[in-house]
Amino acid sequence: MPRRAKGRSRSGVARYRGYDSKREHNRAQELELLEAGGVIRDLRKQVRFPLELGGIEIRYVPSGRQASYVADFVYFDTTLGCEVIEDSKGQRTEMYKIKQAIMHAMGYTITET
Repeated sequence: MPRRAKGRSRSGVARYRGYDSKREHNRAQELELLEAGGVIRDLRKQVRFPLELGGIEIRYVPSGRQASYVADFVYFDTTLGCEVIEDSKGQRTEMYKIKQAIMHAMGYTITET
């Protein structure tokens, strides 16, 4: 069964080489160039962060499955000297806003591009 695209984006399976949007595909290419140039390192794609607050896992009801945020990219920025969690955003959905708030409460900052 083909993968369903996020929002109004076209399916990334054929057109964008596995990415959910053209924006995400283009950003991945930019980051790969930055990594090759030594500006960033340890580039990872589609990194899952389990959501929890105060040491308690957040779970979906009624399935009981643990909720998670999936970052488009995570990398170490050598100029800033820190790890960056990045999301290529076209639309800021309500679910994204909730997960962003939980990530913030967990001590993470999400950079939107």
